[in-house]
Amino acid sequence: MLRQLRVLDISNHPICTVLAEIGRLLCLTEFGLGDCKLRSLQEEIGCLLRLKIELLKFKRKTQLKKFPEQLGRLRALEQIWLNNCGLASVTVTFGGILSLTFLGLQNKDLKFVPPELSNFKRLKTLHLFGNRLTSEPSIEDILSS
Repeated sequence: MLRQLRVLDISNHPICTVLAEIGRLLCLTEFGLGDCKLRSLQEEIGCLLRLKIELLKFKRKTQLKKFPEQLGRLRALEQIWLNNCGLASVTVTFGGILSLTFLGLQNKDLKFVPPELSNFKRLKTLHLFGNRLTSEPSIEDILSS
């Protein structure tokens, strides 16, 4: 049932975790989780190899503190929106995502621009507004490979 589902948007739903069964939706290309009460995502999200857009837009800070390492397997992922997400770091988890063109890191209390962002060779849009950057980002560090 629903094995051919391409878009799943469960935004504004009071769920606290995404069930492991999400990994069985192998055709999913867009997944929206905005303003849920998420505390965690299951490792099975790494099975969504066709996923291109992950929307995690929250109006308020969330309890979501980390993503499963398997998220780095999503090589087709092009956009990640992490507005108001409670994640402390994203670069290690997202290291294997080679197709990333958009990364939204709004209102995350980041203190510096992670130099690992230079690994995202296709990145075209980077949103950093609402962070508490303590030093001016070095364009050379961001662009260097």
